[in-house]
Amino acid sequence: MIVKLIKPIAVSFLVLFFTLPVCASTITVNEPTYGYGKINVYYNGNVKSGLNAGMFPITYNGFDTWGFCVDLDYAVTFGENWIDGEISISGNYLYVEWLVAEFASDLYEAALSNKDIASEATALQLAIWEVRYDNVWDWDYDETTLADEYFVDPVNPINGTGLFYYDRTKIENSTHYKINDFYDDYINALTKAVNSQSWSSFATSGDYSVFDLSKNGASTQDIIVKVVPEPTTALLLGFGLLGLCAVGRKKA
Repeated sequence: MIVKLIKPIAVSFLVLFFTLPVCASTITVNEPTYGYGKINVYYNGNVKSGLNAGMFPITYNGFDTWGFCVDLDYAVTFGENWIDGEISISGNYLYVEWLVAEFASDLYEAALSNKDIASEATALQLAIWEVRYDNVWDWDYDETTLADEYFVDPVNPINGTGLFYYDRTKIENSTHYKINDFYDDYINALTKAVNSQSWSSFATSGDYSVFDLSKNGASTQDIIVKVVPEPTTALLLGFGLLGLCAVGRKKA
């Protein structure tokens, strides 16, 4: 009986070994980004004009996935980036994880179906930066009771407050004005979640990683990524299934 089991187990092992990618020490940021450029943002007292904001198509562990920037101190570099380390998802990163867990995968699936997600992806990236850097979040600050939804109330700050905010007035005058609406929806949803009684028990799920990246020895943007199965995990699963099969056949 043991001899009969050796061949199928060996074949299965070889299939698993050669079809799984090598454990990744790099991540590839692909183009094009799902989103819009020419966004003016204000970060840490400085103006960053014409910034691109959106979702990155990512290749990690040989699988296609998605990612968002969580780091405005460095520029994104497309192509292969080295993973120098992993940043713990705690503090404000928990707000970031909640946003991507709630909205990002659906956007990615829509993009794969050739749907235009540029406005939603841009808004989600802006919301991620807002909650990554600030503890008090700006949203709906240009809404008034007037009939014109996009009238800027002169009593309220036009662009926002805190370490990060973006120029909403420029977007309101563009063809992409819905970015503001989606942004407000995302921030409003997170605000309600944080104010709920269940937020105190919210913890990272392990489904996302924040990677510290570099290219050619220079630091690049940190990115939060929807993780995919590690090769070692898949191998252990495969061996477990083979073991169950062997036990089942032995009993039979």
